[in-house]
Parts: sequence; C-alpha cells; structure tokens
Amino acid sequence: MQRDHHAVYVISVAAEIAGVHPQTLRIYERRGLLSPARTSGGNRRYSNADIQRLQRIAELADRSEEHTFELQSQSTISYAV
Repeated sequence: MQRDHHAVYVISVAAEIAGVHPQTLRIYERRGLLSPARTSGGNRRYSNADIQRLQRIAELADRSEEHTFELQSQSTISYAV
C-alpha cells in the first residue's frame, strides 16, 4: 500500500502510462481532481495511486462524452422526425 503512494513518475511518464496528454494532468490538477507530490524544485511527481486515479478520471470522462453524444444523437433524430 505504501508503495502505491510513493511518488516517482515525472509528468510525461505518468501521462504516457495513464494514456493522456501531459497538459490534461495539469488541467486535472487545476480543477482539484489530482494533487501530485512536488520536489523541492517544484516539479510534479506522480505515484501509482495517482496514475490509477488518472485512469479512472479518463474512463469517467470517456463515458460522459459517449453519453453526451448519445443524447445529442437522440435529440437530432427527434427533431428530424
């Protein structure tokens, strides 16, 4: 458990592992969805737990986009009829 919270990954590596763009990680942090550890120099460091959280956020975001598309498609169909 302790090992999951040991922050070792730089932002580019964390983004690659999580399957998102590094800028996405910065946006999530600004929105309060993520709080990576910081080095004494201010650089972000991500743990395995952070990466798991990133993957869950991305999964939920994808579902939200799919649901929005479905609603928009249904709305377009109902207007066409």
